[in-house]
Amino acid sequence: VALLLPLAAFLIKLKSSVYSTPTQQSLRVPVQAVKYLKESRITGNTFTAPNIWGGYVLWAAPNNPVYIDGRDVYPDTFVKEFVDITSGREDWRGPFARRGVQIVLIEPQTLLARQLGESREWEKVYEDEMSVVFKAR
Repeated sequence: VALLLPLAAFLIKLKSSVYSTPTQQSLRVPVQAVKYLKESRITGNTFTAPNIWGGYVLWAAPNNPVYIDGRDVYPDTFVKEFVDITSGREDWRGPFARRGVQIVLIEPQTLLARQLGESREWEKVYEDEMSVVFKAR
């Protein structure tokens, strides 16, 4: 019986980690920011990272079409535009206006987050340790 106690403790720990509710840290997607968008009924064309974030936003908030996601369906010029915006080589104002971007969901420590935070055209409506959400004014 004494030998079964460590096994039981291990199984309880395993169950709690495998079957626990996924968090944004474990999924590495902005779960809380998307929850905020949905609860606040903030919808519109959304600029976000094309990695797993774009796919997550498409799935979790289908009323928020994304600027770009992780699928390999975009022309090279479009992908370059995204990279140039996020790296600061291209001003975001023109592409955002042309593509009707109304929401930006990105990591808070990025150059674009700083630029939008300084802009009178955008309002920060949400921030946590993983992401920040800006809404066009």
